[in-house]
Amino acid sequence: MIYWAQLFDFYQPPPQTPQALENICNESYRPLLEVLSRYPHVKATLNINGALLENLHNYGYRDIIFNLQALGEKGDVEFTGSGKYHPILPLLPPAERKRQIELHNAAGARFLGQSYGNSGFFPPAMSYSSAILPEVITAGHRWLILSGIACPKELPTGKVYQVECAGKKIPVFFRNDLLSNKISSPQTDPRGFLEQIRQMRGEAENTYVITALDAETFGHKIPGWERLFLSAVYEQMDPARVTREKVERTRIEYTKDEPVTVCPVCGTKFLLVFSGELPRLGKVTCPNCRTELTVHYKEAVKKGEGKIIRLFQVPQTREQAAPEIRMVTVSDLLRLFPAGETVVPEASSWSTSAEDIRAGNPYPLWQDKDNEIHRLQWEHLNLCIEIVNKAQECADSDEGKSLYGIARHLLDMAEYSCHFRWAGCRPVPDTNLVQIGLYDQWRAMINAYRAINQSGADAATKSSCYNKITVARTVRDKIIDRLFAM
Repeated sequence: MIYWAQLFDFYQPPPQTPQALENICNESYRPLLEVLSRYPHVKATLNINGALLENLHNYGYRDIIFNLQALGEKGDVEFTGSGKYHPILPLLPPAERKRQIELHNAAGARFLGQSYGNSGFFPPAMSYSSAILPEVITAGHRWLILSGIACPKELPTGKVYQVECAGKKIPVFFRNDLLSNKISSPQTDPRGFLEQIRQMRGEAENTYVITALDAETFGHKIPGWERLFLSAVYEQMDPARVTREKVERTRIEYTKDEPVTVCPVCGTKFLLVFSGELPRLGKVTCPNCRTELTVHYKEAVKKGEGKIIRLFQVPQTREQAAPEIRMVTVSDLLRLFPAGETVVPEASSWSTSAEDIRAGNPYPLWQDKDNEIHRLQWEHLNLCIEIVNKAQECADSDEGKSLYGIARHLLDMAEYSCHFRWAGCRPVPDTNLVQIGLYDQWRAMINAYRAINQSGADAATKSSCYNKITVARTVRDKIIDRLFAM
C-alpha cells in the first residue's frame, strides 16, 4: 500500500486588500474546499493561519470557515498549529515565537471549534531551525513537518524520523519537494502524478509520500488547477469510479437483462459479460474492491435470460483487495509506520536550495546574508520588540496599558513574513509591501513609547527608549533610500 498525505497551506498577509482577498476566496478557497468535500475518500491536512481566519470572519467569508469546520468535524481533514501572523519563527526571539504559536492556537480554537486540533505543527514557509523546538514541544504539538531539503538523510518512506530537544522527542515528517514542486509548477498531470507515486513504492510492502504546497496554487496561481489536477486525481482514486465506468460501458453494449453478480466482499453489483462456450470455472475481478472471484459457470445463464449469476468463490482477503494508493492525514502516518532514528534537520525553509544551505544562507527570501535591506529590516524589528517589551514593564495606568495593548497587537501583526520576502530581489523588490511592514512596526513603537513616557518610569529609561526610537527612524530611512536606489 502507498499512503499519500497531502498538506495545503492557506495564507494571505494580514494587511491583504479586501479586493485581493475576495479574488482569492472566489478563485481558490471556495473551489478547493468544494473539491475536498465532493469525494468521501479524500483525506488532507490543512494549515490556515489565525490571521487569515480572522480576516475571513471580519470580511464576511464565513461560509469558508463553516466549510472548513464541516470537513474537520467529518474527519476528512485535520488542522495544524503554526504562527498566527506567518512569521519566520527561527528569526524571532523565543518569547515572540511562543506568543505567535499561542495566538494561532487560540484563533484556531475560536473559529474552527472542536474540529481544530493542534496535534501537528507547520512552521510558516516550513522555516526551521532547532531553536524553535522548545516552543513547539511546550505548546503540546505531537509532530512537526519540514521541507525535504531539511532532511539530513535519505527521505524516509517507511519510517518516521524523530527530533530531540532537552530529552524530549517528537516525530518529524518531510515533504517530497520534487513531487510537490511538480504539482505547483505545474510539470505533471493526474495520470503521470499517480504513476510516479506508484513507482516510488519499489519492492516495499508499505510506503508513504507527503506533498505540501500553497492552497492558493489551485485556482488562483494556476486557474482551474483544482479541477484539472486535484479533482481528476481524486476521481481516478475514487473506489466507486471503476464500478460506475464498468456499469455504464456494459449498459451501452448489452441489454438491461444481462446477468448481474454481487461481490461477496464489498457488496457491489456489476454486470458479468461473457460470450461463446462457457468454461466450467472462470475468474473475474470485482471492479470496486479488486477482489479476484472464482465463478462456477454451470450455474450461469446466457445472454437475454435475465437472471442473477450465482457465484461459488473463495475471495481473497481485504488486504489483497485494497486500493494501491490511499489518502491519509499526516497524523495517520504515526500509527501506520514505525518510529525511526533521531535526526538533526538542516536549518532551512521550503524555498531554500541545497546551494543556499552550503552557503550558510538558510532563509534567503527573508534574511539573505548578502541583502543589506534584510539586515536593516531585522534591526528595525528588533528595536521595535525591545521598546514594546519595555512598555509592558512600564505601563502603570489604564491609559498606559491601553497604549501598550495597541502596540503589542501592531507588533504581532508586523512580524509577518511578506515584507521581508518582498525586500529581496527574487525577482524584484516590492516597495509598497516593505513600507507597510515598516509602518506597522513604527506605529507599534510610537504607541509603546507613549505608554512609557506617561508612566512612572525614571528619566533614564524614558531617555533610552527615545534614543531607540531615533535609531529606528534612521534605520527606516536607510531602508527606504535603498529601496528607491534599486
